[in-house]
Amino acid sequence: MNINGVTKKSLVNIFPFIIKSLVKKYPIMKNEKNIDYIINTRFVFIDDIKENTFEYVNRQIICPKYEYRYYNDIPEKLISKYKMKPEIFNNKQILDYLHNMNIPIYNKHGNIHQQNKDFIELWKKQQRKYSEVSKVKDEYFKDLIKEFSKKSVSNYSLSNENIIKINKKYKNIKYHSHF
Repeated sequence: MNINGVTKKSLVNIFPFIIKSLVKKYPIMKNEKNIDYIINTRFVFIDDIKENTFEYVNRQIICPKYEYRYYNDIPEKLISKYKMKPEIFNNKQILDYLHNMNIPIYNKHGNIHQQNKDFIELWKKQQRKYSEVSKVKDEYFKDLIKEFSKKSVSNYSLSNENIIKINKKYKNIKYHSHF
């Protein structure tokens, strides 16, 4: 959603899915009155972009920006693991989608880039290298778990004040050291 020229995420669209999955484990959430209480005391939204959601801004913990991208040869995985027929990738719409999503695939029915085997191999090599050099040791979430384990953060309630303290405490800590 665009608010004052700034794109913000909306949690409204995913809340029904979150609630539906949680109701199985926590039947108390079947009652609408309980949902608001839970969201305002136990729900927390963790993202690296400050105030990028327009609902529940006070429920956000700002984490470091992570640049790591796991390399995965998606077309190969779909064929080998999920037993999809390779011919599915002859479909122009699928090839366009893969290209638009920066997913390399060699295919003689694809665009000029997808038809060039050397180009596709270089693209895959670049993605593997990016994955390798962008991998960092994740200490932030370990520290966050320790923070949640403190007595000041109750088992039954994560207050807005706790969230403010956590955000202030970890705001200036540099977390990205490579393995």
